[in-house]
Amino acid sequence: RTEIETKIDIVAAQALFDAFIENEVQKIRRNIIFEGKTWEVDEFLGRHKGLWMAELELTSEEESFIKPNWLGREVSQEACYFNSFLADNGLEGIALD
Repeated sequence: RTEIETKIDIVAAQALFDAFIENEVQKIRRNIIFEGKTWEVDEFLGRHKGLWMAELELTSEEESFIKPNWLGREVSQEACYFNSFLADNGLEGIALD
């Protein structure tokens, strides 16, 4: 999946939402630094409330890092955790513990 991040103003953002978003995924993203690595931690809201996910960008698959004790299991390759799936299906079939 290609991802492009850029800053836009609130008016442009709302126009994009109105034009393209049917089932939105609401979340608050927090950057947490742990052992010298920046984790992006998402707290999901709305119909996805109760789901939290953490992401760490690595320079390679072999890069080592220390896992925080609050980190759960690896779900990167599980399609039910992709934003596109969550938008269409909510939390059905996802274990929150």
